[in-house]
Amino acid sequence: MKPLILEEGTVKLASDLDRIENASDGLNSYFSVSRNYTSPHNGTALTTAVLTANVVHLMPFILERRKLITNMAFNVTTAAVGNARLGIYRDSGNLYPGLSLVRPATEINLNSTGTKSVGIGFGCPQGLYWLAITTSVNVTIRGFAVTGLNPILGYDNTLSTACGLGYQINRTYSALPTTFPAGATIKTAAPLPALFLTLED
Repeated sequence: MKPLILEEGTVKLASDLDRIENASDGLNSYFSVSRNYTSPHNGTALTTAVLTANVVHLMPFILERRKLITNMAFNVTTAAVGNARLGIYRDSGNLYPGLSLVRPATEINLNSTGTKSVGIGFGCPQGLYWLAITTSVNVTIRGFAVTGLNPILGYDNTLSTACGLGYQINRTYSALPTTFPAGATIKTAAPLPALFLTLED
């Protein structure tokens, strides 16, 4: 016999679980297919992020409802002669990137300014994900101010003024790994790249 689940005083069958989970009223549950979405932040205007070559940067993205990711993008504000790679990782369950969901083989050329994107076409259930970028050269792209991001990684045991906003790890530019390696540093300061997704039901 299937277990019962209570929802606002009403008995539900476990077979309804997916529908219940996808009925979240969180703001992040609602998306427009004509808009781009990024890491959770407070609406502070974006600034720039100077990315150093041979570093993988990861920023959080929260889905409160199952969605199809159609594209991933970023905006180059100062061009450079080189390339970038993008990827998406599942959270490991410990607020750290784990297995990759998507690692597009396409390298993105950085020699002109403007929006750069790559097609994804991957369905994702609700959960925490990590958006990754790595570059072969130093390049400036659209990014967040420290005060603009939600501190998803909290504060360290010293309770200092710096909150945890993402991750980075030094790694020679190449295809992103299938499983994200241990040892990444928590980001508490710039650069904080703004990486964007477009979504459909």
